[in-house]
Amino acid sequence: MQGFIFGAGFGVRLRPLTDYRPKVTVPVLGKPIIFYVIDRLEQLSVSSVIINTHYKPDILKNIVDNGYQCDEKIFYSDEPVILETGGGLFNARDLISDQSVIVYNGDIYTDFNLNKMIEFHKKKKAVATLAVASWCQPRQISLNSDKKITDIRRIYTSSLPTHTFMGIHIIEKDFLSELALEARKNRAFSIIKTYLRLIREKKPIFAYE
Repeated sequence: MQGFIFGAGFGVRLRPLTDYRPKVTVPVLGKPIIFYVIDRLEQLSVSSVIINTHYKPDILKNIVDNGYQCDEKIFYSDEPVILETGGGLFNARDLISDQSVIVYNGDIYTDFNLNKMIEFHKKKKAVATLAVASWCQPRQISLNSDKKITDIRRIYTSSLPTHTFMGIHIIEKDFLSELALEARKNRAFSIIKTYLRLIREKKPIFAYE
């Protein structure tokens, strides 16, 4: 398994903290938030970690390369033009070698059991599994009793969504070919577009609570 961290964003909502540094390097308790994410991925014994970059990439690389000692290889996927979540992940396709990838927003701190999420993903034979929660807003995810995602943002149904996407997902390498269909139309695109298409096609896209 590999890890992929979204680190390219501008961090607009965190200004002025992000005026001079990338969002994922903002310190929490004296430690850049991305270090907590790398810690979690290391605990999973990932073979490598990929970080996508765009906003102030040299600062991000300097902080990670000089301030974090980890046993895993760290690679960077640079984006001269920001490509959003779907385009950013597809842009890193040549660095993805393992069958499964755990994809992580770089500004998330959590201690929930990722190993159980991985077990769930494998048991369901999912193309992708999204971490979700029912206790926070905004709720955008609808799922059935089997935890299969049936809608995102009320595109296909009129019923109210019950869960929030928490910014952590597991994808299979084959998912990159699904991203390629969107990338042919537009290099920059949200991964949600691909998820919605796969949900419409009844593909195994699951939610882990």
